[in-house]
Amino acid sequence: MCYDPVENKLYCASAKSDTVAVIDGTTHLMLAKLVVGDDANSFCYDSIDHKMNVEGRSHTSLTVI
Repeated sequence: MCYDPVENKLYCASAKSDTVAVIDGTTHLMLAKLVVGDDANSFCYDSIDHKMNVEGRSHTSLTVI
């Protein structure tokens, strides 16, 4: 799980479905369910470019949101 304070969004990974849920920090509603790489499990928030980086467990995929 990772929080984007600029956009007030929470990103939650589901490794079993290879997706990331994007949740609004105010309404707590799911805004999107994004397909990402294999076994998404690591997040890194880039505070300069305001992007979320999601890495797969096997370290063979990187998705930038």
